[in-house]
Amino acid sequence: MDVWEWAVDSWNFFWGTWWPTIDWGNAPAWFGSFLSSGSLVLALTILMRDRNEKRREAADKFSTWWSSSYKGKNLRGEDVHISDIYCFNANKSPIPNASVGTLIDDDAWVNLPFIEDEYGDEHPIKGESGVLLKIKSKVPHDLKMLTVEFFDTNGKAWRRYILSGKYLSEREWKKFRKSVPDAPRLIGEDHMDYSELK
Repeated sequence: MDVWEWAVDSWNFFWGTWWPTIDWGNAPAWFGSFLSSGSLVLALTILMRDRNEKRREAADKFSTWWSSSYKGKNLRGEDVHISDIYCFNANKSPIPNASVGTLIDDDAWVNLPFIEDEYGDEHPIKGESGVLLKIKSKVPHDLKMLTVEFFDTNGKAWRRYILSGKYLSEREWKKFRKSVPDAPRLIGEDHMDYSELK
């Protein structure tokens, strides 16, 4: 028996002898099971999309914007560049953590919280309230690089550019952070101060 005959015999055995012996059930049962599975997948997809839309809506209600940049002095009397960054939380629930990321002094990256006490502990931004953060640096701020990072009440991290409002994905954020050097932790009014708005 050559290869061609063997292939023909195998084909005939598969389709003529073995395949017809399988009990496939009836067509309506198969059709119904496919529809049920498809409905379940569709319901889960819609549920996840609605959940993500609600989270995004809450994130959009936390607005941040740059107001102005000007020259001033820090507590030591040194000349510095100051940028005013505002945030407003239109949600009823507080934003647990929120900070502004910027290049400061010698091109080092630092995250400055909107509200921080003298011990370096961050405080939440209350619902339906705002904060003015004054960022101080020896060099002018690169406004295109200003970012805000905050967490919603479910613990999901959100990051976006302050000027454009464009959100950064986790992958984009990691790539962005690799491109800038870290600064040592900077606390105190030499680099920032804030005031809560009513």
